[in-house]
Amino acid sequence: YIGIFVLYVLLRLALAKMVRPGRLNKKTQSAADRISFTYFIIMTLAILGTGSVMAFCGMEPGLIKNAIIWISAAIYALMLLRKFQIFNSSCSVFAGFLYLCALEILPTGILIIPALIF
Repeated sequence: YIGIFVLYVLLRLALAKMVRPGRLNKKTQSAADRISFTYFIIMTLAILGTGSVMAFCGMEPGLIKNAIIWISAAIYALMLLRKFQIFNSSCSVFAGFLYLCALEILPTGILIIPALIF
């Protein structure tokens, strides 16, 4: 899994360099690039807290796994929404959606497909 994660990070960095929105200023671009780290920290704390409490209460591992997946999906959706809002502050809705697809949804899809297949 570490190799897939490294590939994901490298793909995101390459796409961020190739698909630079021309109308975004440096401050907006920096905020869009760094928001993923903020939401990753929030997601990690939520997963650790939820998983710990559920394990302490003696819940089934399958239930804990499902809760972690749903928490991850919800926080990821919030991160995508916020990043979309950041892109929309400097460009049109359509361009913001295209940047979001190229910089977030495509690398995430490439990461999830091998996890579903294998």
